[in-house]
Amino acid sequence: MADAIAVLNAGSSSIKFSLFAEHEVGLALVTRGQVEGIYTEPHFTATEAGGHPAGEMRWAAGATLGHDGALAHVIEWLKAAHGGDYRLAAVGHRVVHGGGDYAAPVRLDAAIVAQLEKLVPLAPRLGDERRYGAGREPRLYGIGAAGQDDRHPCTQDDPRHVGVRQER
Repeated sequence: MADAIAVLNAGSSSIKFSLFAEHEVGLALVTRGQVEGIYTEPHFTATEAGGHPAGEMRWAAGATLGHDGALAHVIEWLKAAHGGDYRLAAVGHRVVHGGGDYAAPVRLDAAIVAQLEKLVPLAPRLGDERRYGAGREPRLYGIGAAGQDDRHPCTQDDPRHVGVRQER
């Protein structure tokens, strides 16, 4: 069973995800997708690395999943679709602002989450879900990584670029 890294990007109305697997020559994209419209008309889509559809689900208009419900759906889908093939070794999440101290991916722990909380005033118009998963990484995800890289959103094909994208 190969190790895998899940990468998340919780936005104001969506959650995007990618799953990368360790191979002999490095990491390779396995699948990616999103749940969009999580407060209005949720819609889940996923594609395999080659771009072939892998999953889709629509909820009724007016349905509200919220971030917790959308994340729960993504986790259950990933378990069902790929849980038998990969062992989750790490989870990365994009954060809005890492300040001067967090310009590259970093493993999250309670102390780093507390430091990131102090940077919230740098992006005051964004809610908790846009900062770094509302501080849930150590509790919910177990292993968390966050960082800052203005050039690449977390859904890029190279998970080394997971990180913050500064709001300008």
